[in-house]
Amino acid sequence: MTNNNDPDNLFLNAPGPAPWYTRKGVVHIDGFEWTDLSGRFPGHYKTALSGPDGVVLVLNMYNTVMKVNEESLLVWHQRAKYTDQISPDVHLYMISPPQMPSIESVLPEVLGRMDRNNSVIALARGYETSIRLHTDVVEEDMYAEFPDAMRVMDEVLILCSSSGAQNRKGAVVDLALMVVRPKESKYRLYPQDWFNSAGLDFGYQWVTRVVRHPRTGRIHGEGIRIPPFELNEDMCTLHEAWGTHPRSE
Repeated sequence: MTNNNDPDNLFLNAPGPAPWYTRKGVVHIDGFEWTDLSGRFPGHYKTALSGPDGVVLVLNMYNTVMKVNEESLLVWHQRAKYTDQISPDVHLYMISPPQMPSIESVLPEVLGRMDRNNSVIALARGYETSIRLHTDVVEEDMYAEFPDAMRVMDEVLILCSSSGAQNRKGAVVDLALMVVRPKESKYRLYPQDWFNSAGLDFGYQWVTRVVRHPRTGRIHGEGIRIPPFELNEDMCTLHEAWGTHPRSE
C-alpha cells in the first residue's frame, strides 16, 4: 500500500523545472519523449520533446512542465530580470503535443533564434494558448481571464520570484508560492518567509517543486540540498521538515 506521508510517493508526479524533472518521465505523453539536445547540438543546453516526426517543442532551462491530461501539457517560466524593481510575470503556455507539427527540419535555425532572442520556449506558431500572471502583489487575490483550455484545471502550484515578498521578516531573497485557480479565474501569492529569511546558501540551496497533500490539504515541497518540508496552513511559514532544516518562529 502506498503511504501518502512518504515524501517519495507524494512527489511522484509533482512537476518541476527542466531538464531535471522532465528526464524522470514525470510528464509522459504517449508517443513522445524528452531528450537533451546538447548531444546533437553541442553548446545548446536545451530540452526537446520529440514525437514520431521529430522535435515539436524546445525548452530552455527552468521551464516547469505539468501534465494536464493524456494529450495536454502546461508549461510555465519566469524570467529572472526585474524591471523597475518589479518582478517579472509568470508566463504560462497550454500545449497539445499530438496536435503540434514537427520543427525538426528547421531545428538549427530555431536554436539559433532562441539564443539570439533569449527565448525560453520554441514551437510552431499558433499551437499554444498562453497567459501572463503578475507577481508583484502578495497575500491578495488577483483575477485573470484564463483561456478556456486552461480552465479545465482546478489548481496549479507555481514557485516564483515576487518583489512583494521582499522586505518581509528579514527576507534576503524573494521566493513566493503562487496558487493558481483557473476555474475560478483567480490566483494568489504566498511569500515563503521561512525560506527567504532562513540564512541558507541561496543559489546553492533552492526549492524545486511543491505539491498539495491529497489527505491533509497541506503544501509539501522539496528542493536541491534542502530536506523535504511541509508548510503551515498560512502557506508562508514552515510546519515540519524531514531532517535538519531551519524552522519558522
